[in-house]
Amino acid sequence: MVWLTPDGERQTIAADVDGQQVKVVIPSVRVYGILVIGRKGLDKKRSDVLHGDALLARAEMACDGSWDSLSQQAAAVREMSKQCAGGAYTVHEASEYAEASDKLLRSVQKMQYDAYMERIQKAAAANGAVLALDFGGTQEEDPWRAVGVDSVYSQDTGFGWLPQADGSAPTPEEKYYAMAQRYGSKVIAEITASSLLFWPYREQPPSPLRTNLACGAPGRFRIDVPNGDYTVSVVTTNPSWTHRNFLVSGMVSVNGTVQLLDTVHDRGALVAREFSISAAGGKLEFTFGGPTGWAVAALIIKPGSHREVDPQIAYGLRKWHISPRYQNSDWYPITQVSCGPEKRLNSLPEDDWVEVESPSDGLPVIDLGTNQEAEIGDIVYAVSTIQAPVEKDVLLHFGASSQSQLWLNGEPVGYLPNEKGLRRDEWVVSLRLQKGENRLVAKLQRFWERRWMFYASLIKSSNITQ
Repeated sequence: MVWLTPDGERQTIAADVDGQQVKVVIPSVRVYGILVIGRKGLDKKRSDVLHGDALLARAEMACDGSWDSLSQQAAAVREMSKQCAGGAYTVHEASEYAEASDKLLRSVQKMQYDAYMERIQKAAAANGAVLALDFGGTQEEDPWRAVGVDSVYSQDTGFGWLPQADGSAPTPEEKYYAMAQRYGSKVIAEITASSLLFWPYREQPPSPLRTNLACGAPGRFRIDVPNGDYTVSVVTTNPSWTHRNFLVSGMVSVNGTVQLLDTVHDRGALVAREFSISAAGGKLEFTFGGPTGWAVAALIIKPGSHREVDPQIAYGLRKWHISPRYQNSDWYPITQVSCGPEKRLNSLPEDDWVEVESPSDGLPVIDLGTNQEAEIGDIVYAVSTIQAPVEKDVLLHFGASSQSQLWLNGEPVGYLPNEKGLRRDEWVVSLRLQKGENRLVAKLQRFWERRWMFYASLIKSSNITQ
């Protein structure tokens, strides 16, 4: 008899057979055990099919339906799966199915590895660049220039750090989490150099991507360039094992306009993104970070624009009226706090509300200020008035740095939970605009973010005005 456990080696145990009864002494286990009684190989046929099913399911999940060059191989394994599911299969066919599923999963792994490494190599391609910057690097190799913690802007170099002027304070996570304090207190408020946290592959990434500069607070960086259009590539990463704020981070603004929102950064991830921007006044002034921190490994600037119309920029809701702040010192969830404006959803905004507007270029992000300007739990309401010439279906793309609720024309639209950062397409929902005036009301709660932010766009119509 064989004793199998998840946390131990395969064990053979003695059996005392007395007629139709079998007595065994079961070893102690931490979790659970499986007792197998029977002739050797008796369950092999069924086990191979179950094993094949599990491997095929893992391959399908990894591919997410995009088999690409593996389509024929995947189709063959699926056909074997159907045959085994029908019950009419031999021991040999079951074994072949398990082996074929294993090969398919390994092929998927190799295909995705090759694709990932190709993207990583492309992220460090600086051919034709006006400037290529290696953040955290110490040695320069043409065409790369090294950027250190002390690379303060000067006209001689034409690039460098500007004084920090964000005004935000460390969050409770950053101040009070013991692991964050013990292993990363410096990165909370100061720009800090670090290396790529984790890299599981034998082939190393290009050298400019192996180091980074990071900070929990936003950082300002200037680059002098002639006026004109440029394509900017930014590679961001996660610099810390202990600071959860970096798990969703990486907002990038240029010349006061948000070009990239936060995105997920697993530990050791390298995220390459690109956007086009126009330089004015002979400079590009970057701000790294927003609601959470940032870590930049590389930045490449190339001449010319690859600008495509981004519907979330083109149809962004830029004009809002913001209510006074309502205190919520006990930090009740937003769904459990109801303030006065909710009784008058169709007559908002009110006289004491403040009109705000996002810049005309870039993503339509509304900045409600730093965590020095509001208390944890505070709630505000925001209303945007939308004019539609005809009744129309649209898609609302919405994101917020903390919890939020929304209403359209007094009817509830939905709820967004408290999540890290301000991500693109945190929430996408179909709405029907009525002809004429429409009111979109957002109820927003401030929590542990450094900056309190939200954005909204209405897509699929060129006939929407505010």
